[in-house]
Amino acid sequence: MPTFYKWMTLESDPAVVEDARSTFLCAAASLASRFNPNIGCLRSWDQSNHLVNGVKREDMDKHFYLELLYAADYHSVSDSLALSNIATTHALTTMANHFHPSGGTYHVVNYDQQSSSLERPAIIKRWAHQGYGDESVWGRGQAWALYGYARSAEWSDILKRRNRLGQEAGGSTQETKDVANLLEVQPENTSFEGDERLLDQAVKAADFFVGRLGDGLAAVPPWDFDCPDNPDGSLTFRDVSAGMIAASGMLTLHSLLRRRPSSASTSPYLSHALKIIRATVKYCSTPEARFTVGTPPAVDLGEGQWDTILNQATINYNENAPWKKADCGLVYADYYFLEVGNKLLEMERRGWISSTDLN
Repeated sequence: MPTFYKWMTLESDPAVVEDARSTFLCAAASLASRFNPNIGCLRSWDQSNHLVNGVKREDMDKHFYLELLYAADYHSVSDSLALSNIATTHALTTMANHFHPSGGTYHVVNYDQQSSSLERPAIIKRWAHQGYGDESVWGRGQAWALYGYARSAEWSDILKRRNRLGQEAGGSTQETKDVANLLEVQPENTSFEGDERLLDQAVKAADFFVGRLGDGLAAVPPWDFDCPDNPDGSLTFRDVSAGMIAASGMLTLHSLLRRRPSSASTSPYLSHALKIIRATVKYCSTPEARFTVGTPPAVDLGEGQWDTILNQATINYNENAPWKKADCGLVYADYYFLEVGNKLLEMERRGWISSTDLN
């Protein structure tokens, strides 16, 4: 999604745009092929030590894929919302079966494909693949939920407004495309028209997340919200990638809530996101890297030889993990760190936030 969608929207050469678009739409169709209508979910991995014949596995990580389906319908030449409907159905099924009453999430749910239905899902097991325990709340999984529901709410709003404005414009193909192009710029003085259920779930996931953070280094989320701290009183491993994913989702959530009439134009999530970002920069930045002139030129990665922007990520520390890796760099952390920076710059450019908000 990030690579070919960005390529498609930023490139000016029509041939290149079409190549990127066809690849992007092919990826969306491939993802949609994993949807099971009897269960209402997209399947995750095909093979696992926890899978047997007739079992479908769905994990919380899948939520950041959903915007691929929404975006594919948005850029499709037809008016079909088939892929968006799959994404929304998956989100609603997950909402019903993947969340603790507290707003925390289970990492993985196994369904019985033979006896499940949308009305009566046959759940075999809820468990943790990367978290501390089956009933615990894995930090990055909670972040994926927050991010995924916020982005799904945003796309539902874009599609709803596109269809409404297209009808108001007369419904011609060219007029509909012109309206769709206008929606790339979202004026903040328009009311939110998307799926309220998705937006409410993003709020629920966010409130759980920020409610379990502390101050200082503890503002960077732990790798699992239920993992106890160390016997000497020091904090358990952090996961900076969970923090950056969540911060990006909170910026989206902030922008949407300011357009929601019932929110009275208020949102606490900008300040929550900035708290995580500031702690990340303070405690999780790796030493500065430098290019060195020579034959050939090289990169001096500095003390510790970190090849990432951020440290203190946790890949997997589940007790049954084939290999454990914590206190390391991780591409998710760097990617969403850059996304957060770009979002803040864009929000300031559009006048949605001011430099005062960022101080």
